[in-house]
Amino acid sequence: MTQERRYLKVSVVGDGGVGKTSLCFRATEGAFQENCELTIGANVFKYEIKTDKLWRLMLFDLGGQDAKQSPNADVFIRGSSAAILIYDISSILSFFSLETDWLPFIKNVVPKIPIVVCGSKLDIEPGHVEVSIDIVDAFMAENAGHFNLVAPPLRVSAKTGENIEQVMRKVVESIALYQQLGISD
Repeated sequence: MTQERRYLKVSVVGDGGVGKTSLCFRATEGAFQENCELTIGANVFKYEIKTDKLWRLMLFDLGGQDAKQSPNADVFIRGSSAAILIYDISSILSFFSLETDWLPFIKNVVPKIPIVVCGSKLDIEPGHVEVSIDIVDAFMAENAGHFNLVAPPLRVSAKTGENIEQVMRKVVESIALYQQLGISD
């Protein structure tokens, strides 16, 4: 019996410096890249995951500054089956931009895709955390239905690898559910 392969585009978005490239690198290479350079345009990473099928995700790591400044940034997320929306748990500003910038941007280009929300840098000292779980829970309650947010949100660490695979599994499960329900762009 041959296994069916799915090639799916997944956009990885959020402000510059929140850890998008680090998450993608950890997921695909199994290691932490200490000094990531600022992404210009987009990087593409390949990630395979097996559930009931073998899935291949094409992770489009979108440069954080580009989406806010470039009139052509929508090209990088058009055709996505899902999005991973990342904020830095030590930056309340990166969290606020989810609602003011990133969710409207995604919904405008690909309105019918699941969005997995991730707080990055879980490995930082607790005293440096600016985004509490209560703030995230309130945000999810207010925005989940309107923006197709997948609950619960996850906190991840590219440095330690904590919850990286869970994010990818959640992405695939969400895509599979949307396909089963006939929801897609």
